[in-house]
Order: sequence, then C-alpha cells, then structure tokens
Amino acid sequence: MSRKTMKYGVLGAVALVAAALAAPANLLAQALDFEAVLSSYTAPGTGDIERSDPRVTALIDASHAAPEPSQQTLDAIVAGGPAAEEAIREYLTAGNPSPEEISRRAVALSRAIALEPRLEENDEALLDRSLLIADHLSRSLCAPRLLRLDVDPDYVPPQTTIAYDLGGAATPEAFGFVVSTPWDNELAKSESIDMVREGALLRDLIAGVRRIDLDVPNGEYRIILTTSADLVGGAPFGTELKVNGETYLLGRASEQDWWDRARLRVPPNGGTGIPTTPEIAGTGGAIVVVTQVTDGRLSIAFDNGFTQTGGAVSGLLIEPISEPSSLVLEDLARSIDLSFDDCLDLELLTQTAMAQVLLNPAPGQRGQPITRGEGLTDVDGPFDDEEPGSPS
Repeated sequence: MSRKTMKYGVLGAVALVAAALAAPANLLAQALDFEAVLSSYTAPGTGDIERSDPRVTALIDASHAAPEPSQQTLDAIVAGGPAAEEAIREYLTAGNPSPEEISRRAVALSRAIALEPRLEENDEALLDRSLLIADHLSRSLCAPRLLRLDVDPDYVPPQTTIAYDLGGAATPEAFGFVVSTPWDNELAKSESIDMVREGALLRDLIAGVRRIDLDVPNGEYRIILTTSADLVGGAPFGTELKVNGETYLLGRASEQDWWDRARLRVPPNGGTGIPTTPEIAGTGGAIVVVTQVTDGRLSIAFDNGFTQTGGAVSGLLIEPISEPSSLVLEDLARSIDLSFDDCLDLELLTQTAMAQVLLNPAPGQRGQPITRGEGLTDVDGPFDDEEPGSPS
C-alpha cells in the first residue's frame, strides 16, 4: 500500500474503527483522538487544505532541531511490541525535557518513522506506531518534571496540608510532618537510607518504594513528592508514576537536568512566595501532580521499568488545591508549569503537526498548509498567564 493510498484510504471510517478495536485498552482513548486528527486531513472529498497555521508550521520547522532518533530507537520501533513502547518513551522523556521539547521530539519521531523504509509500504504498521507515539505524548507532555528543591529552615506545613516525612525511625523528625518508616504497611519491602544532610525532611529517605496508599478525604489535591539530591539515580520517582489511576511518563534525568528552582516555604500573604529568610535547610528534588480523590483513597505507584527499584522518597505533601501552595516556583521551573488548558492545546498542536509530517515527511519541507487553527496554543512559551509563583 502506497503513502498516497494511506492518505485517501486506510484512514477511512472502517479502518478507524478497526484500528481502535485492535488497540490496547490503555491506548484506546488517545488513539481515537489522534486518528480523528489524521482523518481530518485525509478524508476523501475534503480536497487540499488551503492556508497554513503559522504555529503548526513553526513547530514542524522547530522539530528539525530535536535529537535525531538513533538507529537502535528506530529498530525497536519497527520491531513493535514492548520494545517499541520503551524506545518511544525513552526518546520522548530522556533528560527531563520541557513540554515544548517533548512536543518537538514527537513531531521529529513521527517524521523519522514516516521516512523509515521498513514502514514505507506498510501503512497498518505505520499507523500503529503513530498511535503509540500519540499515546506516549499524551502521558509525558505535561507529566511532572523534576525540580531542584530548597527548603526554608523555618518551614512547617500549613494545617490544611497532610504531610509525611519518610525515613528511618532513628533519624531527625521534620517538624509538623507525620513520620513514616519502611515498616509501615504502605511501604513494605522498602529500605530507609540516611543521607546525613542538613534539614530533617531531606536528610533521609526511603528507597525502593513501590506504592503508597493513604486514606484522604475526598477533594482535589496538589501532591508534592520530595527526594534527596544524593544517590537517587536518574529516576528518583521511577520512570512511570501512577496517581489514582492516571499514568505519567517521567523518564530519566541526571541531577544537572533538574529544573531550577522550587522552594518549600510557609505561604505568606496568600502564597506570594516572599522569602522569610535567605538561608535554606537542605537541597533536594521534587515533583508536583494534581489529582482528584473520590473514594477516600490516595494511591501513588512508582515503576522503574525493568530495574524493579521503585522510588526514593523523602517526603510527601498533600495540599488542597484551593489553598496556596507551600511550593513556590522560581526561575526556569515556572516555564514548565502549564495549565490544564495549555496542555490540551499543546497536545492538539503537536498531534496536528505529527499528522502533517506523516503525510508529507520530506526532510526540510513543511507539511501541507492547514486551516485548523482554533484552540491551538503558541509553543514559544513560557505561559505566563497563571498567577506567578505557585504551581498549578
């Protein structure tokens, strides 16, 4: 089957339904979304799309600056199965990239597989790999990124925050936190490690955490996970994080790839983030996830892929989303804090650019001009329409 046939045939309604039914359950919702984008530009009788959207063509051009997928990556994607999923995840998420960089990588990878000779005459396989990229894009684009964390020496969690200090029973206790040790039921088979650092919260941690289950009142929460900056490896919270059933692809990143900077401090003046002191009590790392609790139970699972090592967690803060956050974002950390609507817009923009390069993948060329522009976001970023300082 030729690329021309793919353009006008394989993405018809019957093929769309068949591909959706064949997709794995965890891929189904996102696959339908991306196939809808593809079919918008390939349905018979629609004719050529007449004018371009500069944001899409700018993203396609910018994708040429993304890292070139290695031959090993392409071989795994062509092979399909778990190897393809692992290769796509690693390519999109390695190095703790920004949402905009993940967007560029997804378009570059779509172009690479469209130009791959082993997929050129197999539109069914090409569509399958494209849906995998779209699925991994959805779970990684606005997944939490690793932030470099400072802690104020006088920081105490607000009364509305549920806070846990994870570590050994004999190490200093962080004031205002509930101490959790490896012997707690939720942390079975994990190991306490004393990092001998300043500050009780970041001094020690629990390594090998596979799952944390807590009773929490129903509501919407901001989940802050902290770790030490020493000896935690390239994925202190695992490569996949699942919070109440929602899966995020975190990838691997050395400490120098963590984003600057976040700071735990008592929220003064409604959370404006004005420091109370220039001193800090320890430096580590953190990620932030927003989740909804509907059954009185918060479940956090850490997966490190084939290493089976889980997460390395020093603290857990559960903040009501209606309250100012104790975690104040500074400098570059603010640039990756996208709102939910911005994430959706960037995902649609990326999928649209992916569809274009799949249909017209020639290196150095833009895809066909398109008219679909409503609701697409600007990828130049950062998005600064949120109130500064506090993570969304």
